[in-house]
Amino acid sequence: MLSALLLAPAIDAAPSNHFLRGDANGDGAFTLSDIFAILHHLHLGERVLCEDAADVNDDGHLGLIDPVILISAIFHRSGVIPEPFAALGPDPTADTLDCELGFRGTAQRLAIQSEIDFDDVEFGEPPGDCFDDGGVAELEFIRFRRAPDRPIKALSGQNDLRVPVALSTVGGIEGVTLSFDAPDGLLRFQGVEVEPNVFGKEGPEWVHVFAPTNDESRIAITIALSTAPPFRVLPQLQNEVLATLVFGVAEEAPVGSLLRIRFDDVPAESSFPPIRNEISRNGRPTVFRACGATVEVVSQDSVFIRGDANRDWTVDISDPLGILHKLFARGPGGSLGPFACADAADVNDNGVVDISDASALLGFLFNGDRPPESPFPQAGEDSLVPEEPHLPCLDAVDPKG
Repeated sequence: MLSALLLAPAIDAAPSNHFLRGDANGDGAFTLSDIFAILHHLHLGERVLCEDAADVNDDGHLGLIDPVILISAIFHRSGVIPEPFAALGPDPTADTLDCELGFRGTAQRLAIQSEIDFDDVEFGEPPGDCFDDGGVAELEFIRFRRAPDRPIKALSGQNDLRVPVALSTVGGIEGVTLSFDAPDGLLRFQGVEVEPNVFGKEGPEWVHVFAPTNDESRIAITIALSTAPPFRVLPQLQNEVLATLVFGVAEEAPVGSLLRIRFDDVPAESSFPPIRNEISRNGRPTVFRACGATVEVVSQDSVFIRGDANRDWTVDISDPLGILHKLFARGPGGSLGPFACADAADVNDNGVVDISDASALLGFLFNGDRPPESPFPQAGEDSLVPEEPHLPCLDAVDPKG
């Protein structure tokens, strides 16, 4: 467990006017909430206890250039922030900005109001930690939309796997950063996409995806609803999809292996700070819990593509014709036997294979109608909702039964 506001004794020993440049809210980190703290000061007149910390370019004035420079340093990995940046210190430049309470005063105020409780549920820990708020209704959750004890099934070499990330909140969130890590080295992150429905018709004003060029096992996305008045915030949400993580499995991943996806900060590099998982509310970090997921590498017998009724790993005209043939033709024994994978033939995922499935698949193939339900177009497992009816997917692939 990481508690970012439990400050080291050296902070208490520092002179009151010592600060970290760019750490506008005094929590000891450089994150999205610092950017919002500066924006709230500039647009809404909300006081920052150390103006020198908010003066990111050290020009003696607070202006819109300051949050822009901070955004560039944290998320774009460019530019230079003047000292004191790497360590606490006084302002080397004489100016009229106030830092009477300094870092220590700001930190003490924030420590009373909140404590960042970032808890990444590690592989093998009890799944209840991720789906039980312990009766604390105001505690925010960010989690993959499945229990940790139910792994995501995938094939070696499979790409474009899409897993939703859900948010539960009491509301009032102005921005969020999600940073993912695959420590086993056998997963390749390919992108993160925002779910537009959560943010209303306008959508978020600013979205940035950071993907290190030399490390496909890390990726981060930062979302800000707005950067100027009137500042928009998220409403109360209960396990609503915030974003979708897209990834692939390495060819060398052995069948049976269990691979982790964690919420883990992108490390600092050179003179740039880490990209931290964070929820920002009113320019301050918010208490939350983030819960990872597990990917199980399986054989082809364990997953299917919906619509691929004949199990040849493509969806084409042979599949609706095969469904119709199974439904209405009769072999010498009066039946052509079971489907090779009834779940794959259940195109509309209603728990029954009938003529509507063949019709829906023909409509998709030739009229541009709605595509088959998930998993499609990539192989995967059936719906995540356990109470839905599920059909068998047999290992046999002989269409004659």
